[in-house]
Amino acid sequence: MSVKAFQSNVTSELGNQSNYSLTELYKKLEKSVVQIDVYDSKLGPLSLGSGFIFDSNGHIVTNQHVAEPDSVGTLSYDVLFPNGRVYSAKLIGADPFSDLAVIRIENASDLEITPLRLGNSSLVKPGEQIAILGSARGLIGTFTTGIVSAVGRYGFTGMLSTGENILAGMSSLGVTFDQPEFIQTDAAVNHGNSGGPAVNMRGEVIGISDLGLGDFGAENLNFLIPSDTVNRIIPSLISTGSYQHPWLGLEGVDMTSSIAKVLNLQEPKGFLVVNVDDSGPASNAGLLGGDRVVSLPREGRSISVGGDIIAGIDGNDIRSKHDLLLYLTSKKVGDSVELSIIRNGNPEKLTVILGERPGYDFS
Repeated sequence: MSVKAFQSNVTSELGNQSNYSLTELYKKLEKSVVQIDVYDSKLGPLSLGSGFIFDSNGHIVTNQHVAEPDSVGTLSYDVLFPNGRVYSAKLIGADPFSDLAVIRIENASDLEITPLRLGNSSLVKPGEQIAILGSARGLIGTFTTGIVSAVGRYGFTGMLSTGENILAGMSSLGVTFDQPEFIQTDAAVNHGNSGGPAVNMRGEVIGISDLGLGDFGAENLNFLIPSDTVNRIIPSLISTGSYQHPWLGLEGVDMTSSIAKVLNLQEPKGFLVVNVDDSGPASNAGLLGGDRVVSLPREGRSISVGGDIIAGIDGNDIRSKHDLLLYLTSKKVGDSVELSIIRNGNPEKLTVILGERPGYDFS
């Protein structure tokens, strides 16, 4: 089922275009946002998160890290509504790369539930007021507000990592993938909010609470999975239990002035390929990785150079890894893309058939 067809089945009383006051907004949302308690058959209570009603069939959207925490036994789920009613649920599908999952309330036909409507996150602008509802610290129905601080954030997990700059495929440290689009907000997000909706003042879901950095000393710095990502992935999770991400199979770095100087380039733009997975699509197409390591004292690092520079894809300029990743979200496994590359100072073109991103054991 296509995303468009699937979304035609998602209806909500929040579909009009008028703005609500905050009190009206809370009243409209409160019956559609739930707390999710996850239990391990051997360990007992294991995880706490939030979610929202996605459709009239009882499907609930949440985070993958909420629905699939590390466990030793069999997982089970309770869905708690603000009125105190509790219903059992089962896992339908999960995607660790986007951190999205779907669970479904059992015997949903017996419930009166109101799905929330997905908004268009590509229209979200910095400064726009939003509200977040969820079970912050286990306090169900906690309502917070704020603004959109920025859009188009990517690779925010790098703030907490060792700085491995890998955005397009396989890393030498293991398989790691960053997402190209996140919404940054200053609205309060706490443990337990994960998986809950962030809405605009029309009550449309524009994002899913995913990461709050308050526990790491970064106040008012929280990130949302955009609703466009939800709209792309959730239908596949419901219908097949998984989502196939297109994959090039390479790692690299954004061009900088220091790298451009080493390579005798007039302008620092493009994505320098550092390493290519031997069995990946890029390797099969003949893309080359680096063959020597150079030191960049000004940047305090060393990198592998001599590989291809990706300057464009299907006629679109690539100035950074963000451009490359963002374009790939519009493609599917099996699609062909034409890469415009610079090899040894000369422009060339390569056709790559996108593969499926390899699995990742997140345990």
